[in-house]
Amino acid sequence: MESELNNEKEVELFELFPKVVAKYNYDQEKHQEIVQICENIRKEIGTDHPEYSSNSMDPQLKHYYNQSTSSLLYERPELEEFRKWCCDCAKHFMTKVLDYIIEEDNEILVTDSWLNWCSVERANQVRHNHHNCIVSGTYYVHRQEWVHAGIEFYRPNIELHPVMAQKRHVNDNSNKYTTYLETLYPSSGNLILWSSELLHGYNGLTNFWDGRTSLSMNFLPHIIDNGKYSFTVKKYGE
Repeated sequence: MESELNNEKEVELFELFPKVVAKYNYDQEKHQEIVQICENIRKEIGTDHPEYSSNSMDPQLKHYYNQSTSSLLYERPELEEFRKWCCDCAKHFMTKVLDYIIEEDNEILVTDSWLNWCSVERANQVRHNHHNCIVSGTYYVHRQEWVHAGIEFYRPNIELHPVMAQKRHVNDNSNKYTTYLETLYPSSGNLILWSSELLHGYNGLTNFWDGRTSLSMNFLPHIIDNGKYSFTVKKYGE
């Protein structure tokens, strides 16, 4: 790409402020236990259950434990080991990648967590980001290559800022400095983590089959400390 940009003018490019997304791999034998737990949840919780809901933008995307007062990874004791692993990954991402200073005894909390299930093909998730958290993530319970959508991350819309707009190349003619979105294709058993302000979602046009299943979650340290002010986040159930 740089050579293409340099072919007409002598220019030196500086790549500033890249965004980062991390992938962690769960043990495959333990992953099969997660698959079974999620199947049990869908069998146990019917459409009239208070922990069942449909996505407001696409009713074919179903949610379980997606309420403000519930968190799946705490509600189901059989997910405790998996929750702790997710928190370990989130702490690694926060401290080793995003460079936050978090003391060893400062526990990472899952502030909320829920199960997502695409009940039919073409189900989609509109672009959005997560609030009241530092790091967000999605664990892929069932995502089959070539038939299920990946996850898309979107460049912030510059038209929201007071700048002059001008047409530019799109799609195949875009380069990494101008492209509007980047798509990752996680495998079942992958946990994807990102900084919570990033816009993300997926297009249902590439969901050729039903059954795409994932666990979404948000994270915060138990003690939020910016160096001058601090406060403590309640643990789930307190």
